[in-house]
Amino acid sequence: MLKLIFPIYILLLFGNIKIAAQKLQLELIAETKLNKNLLETSGITSINSGKTFWSHNDGGNSTEIFEIDSLGKNLRTVKINNVKNNDWEDIIYDNKNSIYIADIGNNSKKRDTLFLYKIKVNDILSQDAVDAEAYKIILNTKLSRQDFEALIIKNDSIFLFSKNWTNGISFHSQVFTFSLKNKITPLHFIKTLSARNHFLPESQITSAAFDPTKDKVYLLSSTSIAVFRFSDLYASSKTKLKFLPLKILGQHEGIYFFENRFVITQERNKTLKKEQTMQFYKLTLKKNLH
Repeated sequence: MLKLIFPIYILLLFGNIKIAAQKLQLELIAETKLNKNLLETSGITSINSGKTFWSHNDGGNSTEIFEIDSLGKNLRTVKINNVKNNDWEDIIYDNKNSIYIADIGNNSKKRDTLFLYKIKVNDILSQDAVDAEAYKIILNTKLSRQDFEALIIKNDSIFLFSKNWTNGISFHSQVFTFSLKNKITPLHFIKTLSARNHFLPESQITSAAFDPTKDKVYLLSSTSIAVFRFSDLYASSKTKLKFLPLKILGQHEGIYFFENRFVITQERNKTLKKEQTMQFYKLTLKKNLH
């Protein structure tokens, strides 16, 4: 009996060494230069599952959105008539019939009103100049000190993620929400996302993406993508964050996720000697033997 048990024990013991722990990692597929219309690109989305993309520039620029291909070439330009570009920071698609442009930047910490602009996809596809439907977001005195650059949409709700401007070695972002059922609305606090031993750049969130099929939220910074489960936002426990380091460091401003791939836009930065680009990453599993 012992002769039978001993080989089985040895097999189990050493067999465990070959069990692989799977970890997510980013594989850089390509980087391409954006056209000169998007020197200050500040968000990216797609309405056709990544066949082409839509992007816009940061605050102080035109109220135009640009359709581009995967080589960064400009295909179409659409002007939004009845709005201003105070500080456009992100753009998202609701996977139905509308895109939303987020005029939510607050670097000066002086804004008491933010805006979200809704534009019908059919209008964008058929016209070169369109009107937007506006949502007015009221900030109370305390929130007027918050800066936002990232948001996602789920059903009829918008979720905003604050950009951390404080010093310290920690990840810190506050999450707020509001309903699209109201044209004038305050923000409602949900929770604070935090993680120790992560430098300030990792919590300077500049864009976000959401994968409803896997319940995953992706927060972009200049150095990494932070990942967590959307359902954890409403859990009483602390939300667990995973950080995926980017292969290219720069002033990343927009992120779009589709078919296990990320498209990231990078603004031109003369100080860092970086051009405006699109970067394509694939989300893969890294196997580590134990």
